[in-house]
Amino acid sequence: MTSMSREAALRRAWANCVVCLGLAGALGACESAVPDTADGLADLTETTKADNGFGVCPAFAGPVKTGVLQTKWADDVSGVVASRRQPGVFWAINDKGSAPLLLAFDRLGHDLGRFELVGALNRDWEDLALEAGAEVDILLVADTGDHSRSRESARIFRIPEPTVDASTTGKSSNVEDYEEVKVFYDDGAAHDAEALFVDPTANQAFVVTRAASGELTTLFAVRWAEGLLETVLDEEKAPELKGQVVAADVSASGNVLGMLFDDGTVKLWVREKGKSISQALRKGACEGPSGKDSARSFALVDDGLSWFVVPENASASVLFVDEAVVCPTFGSANRVGRVKTDMARELSGLVASKSQPGVYWTHNDGADNLLLAVDEAGNQLGTWWLVNSPVEDWEDLAWAPADEEGGPEWLYASDTGNNTLARKRFGLIRFPEPSIDEVVSVTTPIVIDAYEVIEFEYGDGKSHDAEALFVDPLGGDVYVITKGNADDPKTKLFRGRAPLSPDVVATFEKLMTEADAPALKGAAIAADVDRSGEWLAIAFRTDDVRWFRRNSDALWTALQQEPCISAIAPGQVESLAIAPELDGVLMIPEGLEPKVYKVDIWP
Repeated sequence: MTSMSREAALRRAWANCVVCLGLAGALGACESAVPDTADGLADLTETTKADNGFGVCPAFAGPVKTGVLQTKWADDVSGVVASRRQPGVFWAINDKGSAPLLLAFDRLGHDLGRFELVGALNRDWEDLALEAGAEVDILLVADTGDHSRSRESARIFRIPEPTVDASTTGKSSNVEDYEEVKVFYDDGAAHDAEALFVDPTANQAFVVTRAASGELTTLFAVRWAEGLLETVLDEEKAPELKGQVVAADVSASGNVLGMLFDDGTVKLWVREKGKSISQALRKGACEGPSGKDSARSFALVDDGLSWFVVPENASASVLFVDEAVVCPTFGSANRVGRVKTDMARELSGLVASKSQPGVYWTHNDGADNLLLAVDEAGNQLGTWWLVNSPVEDWEDLAWAPADEEGGPEWLYASDTGNNTLARKRFGLIRFPEPSIDEVVSVTTPIVIDAYEVIEFEYGDGKSHDAEALFVDPLGGDVYVITKGNADDPKTKLFRGRAPLSPDVVATFEKLMTEADAPALKGAAIAADVDRSGEWLAIAFRTDDVRWFRRNSDALWTALQQEPCISAIAPGQVESLAIAPELDGVLMIPEGLEPKVYKVDIWP
C-alpha cells in the first residue's frame, strides 16, 4: 500500500468510529453513547491536552475562500449547518433582529433559496443544528442570545428540513410547519448562548453558553418534554471549554465535536467508542483555524476533520479549513521508453487499465478513430478502430469502473476539441474496455462497433475548447476542464452528473473557474484520477502537474486546496496517466514516435 492509499485508509477508519490516527484500539462500529447527565461525573479524572483521543493532533490547511454568499438576505450570519440528506447544501441564519429566514447555499455561496418562518420572531437567533428524523431531518434554530442577561426563557425552533431544488434557487418560500419550544435553564439564571449542536448517536441536543467576565462556560442538555436546559458540566470540569464559545457542531458519525471561539480558534474533541459528549469534553482538544475572528458560524463536514465558517458581515466569504495534505515525494520526469509505431502521430489521451496490468490506452488528436494499447516502455500491444464514430476532435481518455458487479469496465473518449470556438455541442464516446487477449496482430485494427455517443452542451451557453477529461470512480460523474481563450481567459470546470444517457443531450453544469480555485489557472491539457478516487492529477502546459486529494464526496471540491506539485515531461505534453499502483505518472508528448516519460512517486 502506498503512502497515499494508506493515508486514505486511515482517514476512513478514523471516520468510521473511534480513536484515530495511529492510536491503538478496535475500529469496530460505534456503540451507543453514555447518556449526558450531571450524575456520575465527579469520579472522572482530569486529563491533559495530550490525552485528546487523536494521538497526535492533525495539521490543518487553510482557510481557503470557496465563494461569497450571493444572497442579499445574508447580512449578519450567526449559524451554519451542513445538510446530511441533501449533499452540498448548507443552511444559515442571521443574528438578532433580522427576518426569521433559513438561507440555503452551496460551498461556492450560490443562493439556493430562502425560507421564511411565517409568524416567527427572531429575538436573537444564534446557531443552527440538525436532528435526524425518520423521513426528514429537523433543523433546530437556537433563539438563545441574551447579551443583557434579561430573558426569562430561551426558545428553540424545530423545522422539518425544506427540500432544495431548481424551483427554490434564488427564490423565497414560506414555512408554516414548525414548532417553537420555550426552554428554561435549570439553574434559574439567565445565560447568553450562541452554540447549539446535536449528538447524532442519541439525537440529543445541547446548548453551550458564551461566558462573560465572572461566568463559566457551561454545557446544557435540552430536555424537550420538560422544557428544560439541564446542566451537564462547565469549564471547571472541562478546562478546554474556557473562553467565549460562539458556535458548535458534531460530525455526522458523532465521533468529533467542534467548537468555534470568539478569537477565531476552532477546538476539536474526539469521542471514543461508547463515551458521552461530556466525557469527551473533559479530555484535551486539538486546535485549528477559522480564518476570521469575526466568524460566528461553524459547520463540520465529512469526518469532522474539515469545516466551513462564515463571518458575520454582508456578502461574507465562505471559508473552508481542511486537514493538511501530506504530499508524497515526486521524482523527475525520466524517459522510460518510446512509442515506435507510425500510428502514433499526435497522442493526446492516455489512461491506465486497472484490470489488465501493464496496459495503457492512448489515441491521436483530431478525428482519428484509432485506439492504441501500449505498455510503460511504449511497446504497441494492440490496435482498435471505433467504426463510424462521429468524432470531430478527440482530446482525452478516462477510465470508469463497472456499472455493476461482473460488468465491463469503461473507457470514455472526449470529443471536446474546439480551437475555433465554432462548436456548441460536444460528445463523449463510451465503450467497454477492450481485452488484450483478443489481439492477433498488434498493427491490425480490431473493430469496436458497440459504443455509446453521449452528446452534451455547456451549461453557461458558451462555446469552449477543452483537452482534459476525468471521471470520478466513486460516483460516475464526468468532468471537463476547459481552456481559456482571448474573449474568456479563465479556466473552467464543468460536470456532467451521472448517469448520462445517449438518448438525451446532457447539460454540463459550470462548477467553478480559476477565480474560485486559483490552482486551476493555466492551460489544462490532461487529467486523471487514481482508481480509488482519492487523488486527481491535472497537467498544465509548460508548467507542472498538480495533484489534489479528495476532501469530500464531491471530487471537484479538492480543487480549492493547495495542490501538490510534480514535474511535467518535456515537449508538448497532452496526455497523462496515473499508474495503477499510484507509484508513478506517465506522460507522452506529441510527435512521431514520441518518447514516454515517467515521474516516480514514493511514500
